[in-house]
Amino acid sequence: MKKIALLMIALCSIALYADAKTYDVALSLKWATAETVTVPMDINKWDKNANPMAKGTDEAFHVVIKLPAGEYQYKFVINGKEWLLDPNAAKVKNGDFENSLLSVGTPEEIQAAKAAAGTKETAVSPKSEEGLKEVELTFKSDAKTVCVPMTNPDKSIKWDKKANPMEKGADGLFHVKLKLKPGKYFYSFWVDDKNLVLDPNAPKEKVGKFEDSVLEVK
Repeated sequence: MKKIALLMIALCSIALYADAKTYDVALSLKWATAETVTVPMDINKWDKNANPMAKGTDEAFHVVIKLPAGEYQYKFVINGKEWLLDPNAAKVKNGDFENSLLSVGTPEEIQAAKAAAGTKETAVSPKSEEGLKEVELTFKSDAKTVCVPMTNPDKSIKWDKKANPMEKGADGLFHVKLKLKPGKYFYSFWVDDKNLVLDPNAPKEKVGKFEDSVLEVK
């Protein structure tokens, strides 16, 4: 079996191997709070139970999916409820939603697959995202890493210091876009895996013994 495409050394990696008219697509994801991970795709109508991943000795989750040449949209589902974009894959806009994009095969094969399908774009997106609002948080810091642990009044969202990793932009600020249901959320910035910092531009509220930043999603 001949290796023809990419390797990524990061939290998530993709490797493609040629096999006749199909490819074995290996996906992997390392996520601190994950107990189960699945890979819903447009090709399986966003079934969130599709393509269950297995946890390896490296503490990462892995799955190999056999696919013909073409372009596919997908996401990871963590613990059956949290939909996650692949942080290392290309993104594609699909209506009001953003999905990860997987290109399988050579450019010629992908183009042929598009032509055979009439170049139709998939109009299906994860139903679980219906009613969600996109919110962008920014943070100015000289830190190397920043995440956004978050919870809500009923504690249905678990406080996870590794959740919602931010990316540093050309403007020198850390950014992250979150899709959330309308409601109130409590959060802080987890800086360089050691310090919790309040958002200086957000209102504050006492939650138990601690004070958190408050985000109101309308």
